[in-house]
Amino acid sequence: MSKVSMGNRLAETFYNMDIIKQKEIAIYSYLFNYLFGGILYDVCILFIGLLINQIDISLCYILTTTPLRQFAGGYHAKTPLRCEIISYLTYFLILILSTSNICGLLPPIIYIITYILCWTVIFRIAPVDTAAKRLSLSQKRKLKSFLIITFLIMTFISFLFLIYKIHLFITVCMCVIIFTIGLYSAYIINARQETF
Repeated sequence: MSKVSMGNRLAETFYNMDIIKQKEIAIYSYLFNYLFGGILYDVCILFIGLLINQIDISLCYILTTTPLRQFAGGYHAKTPLRCEIISYLTYFLILILSTSNICGLLPPIIYIITYILCWTVIFRIAPVDTAAKRLSLSQKRKLKSFLIITFLIMTFISFLFLIYKIHLFITVCMCVIIFTIGLYSAYIINARQETF
């Protein structure tokens, strides 16, 4: 018995209602599954944050990583299950690092320098595409411009967090650090695939 997802059902419904063509079913199915998966992931992250009384860190995590993933690209797991596992492990790692006393012991200047270095790496290599979906030069330029806007907004908010909510500043920094590691990993994987 084959597994039919909600995205597949919705795409089929759109086809049956003559909203989309038959050749577009697979595209819309993928799009709906991606959208529903992202919403479910964010809702789960917020629910976990609510359960453990860390809703501010959970919200900060979502608002930091979502635009980075959308505009900079990054590491792509081979299967959706691996992607989910890596995503939740990343969230829990951020949660542990952001709430640990060790991170609070480091002076803010260390986080500021690391934040700047990470963004330097991000701007240098992003957006990172995948072997399955190569980006055109115009797509890369457009994503880069969105990334600049993301950087400006995130830096402004981070500065406010540095002044008023240091633990959220640490959360943003941890998100950017871990994201940069994933982005650089994807960049190296792409470079190796292009040489073979």
